[in-house]
Amino acid sequence: MKHFKLLLTTLVFILLLSCGRSPDSKTALPDQNSITPDSGSVKILKAGEDEYLKYCLTCHQADGNGVRGQFPPLAANGLVTGSADSLVKIVLFGLEGPIIVNGQQYNQLMPAQDYLTDKQIADVLTYIRSSWGNKADPVSPDLVAEIRKKGK
Repeated sequence: MKHFKLLLTTLVFILLLSCGRSPDSKTALPDQNSITPDSGSVKILKAGEDEYLKYCLTCHQADGNGVRGQFPPLAANGLVTGSADSLVKIVLFGLEGPIIVNGQQYNQLMPAQDYLTDKQIADVLTYIRSSWGNKADPVSPDLVAEIRKKGK
């Protein structure tokens, strides 16, 4: 049953991904001028935005608000602006089981994104932690590499 659920979730994820907007889409992503990170460069934010468009947009949406009841928001989410270590672990190793975000329960599988490079993960997380009103420190590729090496 667990394998069936994983297979079904994967198929739904692939279907959603195939229906997602293309990276060339000009839809309501945060304007680079509205992003004000504490540190980091526009180049890192642009690289992070590109990764977000490829790997995150379908579930978490252009405005970072996710899909209520299915995919949690990244905007105004304490997991996003809290410990960078925890966030890196979610991206590297995935997340399974119920979580509560802003009073709403979510219980959708977040597949591991460990095929991404340390730099890709650092860039996308820096972008997410600096978008939609989020204000958190950037994530370094060194931190991602350290957590990857340690494992779960």
